[in-house]
Amino acid sequence: MLNLFKNLRLYFAYFYIGLKNSISYKTDVLLILIFRLATSLIMILIWTAIYLNSNVQKINGFSLSFIYIYMFMFMPIVTIVSLNLYNLISQDIKNGGIAINMIRSVNYSLQLFFSSIGENIIYVLFVSLPLIAIILFFVHVDIGFISLVFLAIEFILAIIFFSIFDFLIGISSIYLVDLSGLSQMIYNIIYFLGGGIIPIIFFPTQIKNILMLLPFQMLGFTEIATMLNIISTHTILTSIAVTIFSIFILFIATTVFWRKAVKKLSSIGG
Repeated sequence: MLNLFKNLRLYFAYFYIGLKNSISYKTDVLLILIFRLATSLIMILIWTAIYLNSNVQKINGFSLSFIYIYMFMFMPIVTIVSLNLYNLISQDIKNGGIAINMIRSVNYSLQLFFSSIGENIIYVLFVSLPLIAIILFFVHVDIGFISLVFLAIEFILAIIFFSIFDFLIGISSIYLVDLSGLSQMIYNIIYFLGGGIIPIIFFPTQIKNILMLLPFQMLGFTEIATMLNIISTHTILTSIAVTIFSIFILFIATTVFWRKAVKKLSSIGG
């Protein structure tokens, strides 16, 4: 029990360091915020052009106002569930810091996880959650208790899944000279599969069913659909089950890959 509390204090220390870094680099926080809002605005402009030029009021039963709500909610949710661990790991590998971190008496992946949460908490508390709350208030959405429970589960599972996924991408830096090109391509694909460009509900039924069987729908679509009550309870439960299964498989794959990466680092003196 004493070791448990000791470890928790250590991980909280990493959380605090991440929080201090986020507060110290206010300019970076502002620039990232501007970039993310700009991304939402660009998608809204594109969809506005699509609606206006198609001469229709609704696409698949959804109006342009739905797109506005969806796109403005998507980026804040991405901010909550995506901790961008791969950047920290890649930097550690390049500057040799990973060797020091690995010999410490704390789990390296958990150290990164808590540090990233500390850095991300500023965005979540002062940007993401207020923005989502404001949008829901103005569109008069009443989220029931069951939906809140589903949302809590969805956010927790999404954070776990994308953290493990980030860790897997990050340790690929051991084998690749430059990870930026590969990571950018991968995350652009995930952004598309997660409904960041086209809401999954807009796809034909066959494609939509396939996308809903992938864990990437937890990047933002499933959470928004749960809040706006546009998907059934059965679909929500299926999404949760798919994500849990994906976490299990991804965890095993990442563990195996990490052990091989550690051996490689040890062999080259990393």
